Amino acid sequence: MEKNETFEETAIRETKEEAGVDIEVKGVLKVEHTPCGSHYRMRVFFYAEPKDDSPPPKTEPDEESEEARWVTLDELLELKETPPYWRGGELYKYAKYIEDGGEIYPIDLFGLEGE
Repeated sequence: MEKNETFEETAIRETKEEAGVDIEVKGVLKVEHTPCGSHYRMRVFFYAEPKDDSPPPKTEPDEESEEARWVTLDELLELKETPPYWRGGELYKYAKYIEDGGEIYPIDLFGLEGE
């Protein structure tokens, strides 16, 4: 996260930087937190969709990522089981959750304090 950036703004910016895709965040799938000594680690899993006019995912490696691409659930499962794994296990888990009708929580549940 950048200074003064919300979790949603971070998701939008990071997706653009790493995948080259403009997204609209639609909801929250899960929030995880882990105590790590004197601090906490928090991860928020958002559900988002590409904006209609978004360019296709980037295909050339850069300092942000190796590549980005659209895949089917079956292709994601194959990536999960094939080195270098492409973080496929986690991605597959949430893609399957969505496909199976898992709950997508409203984005306003994750608002700024005092709103």
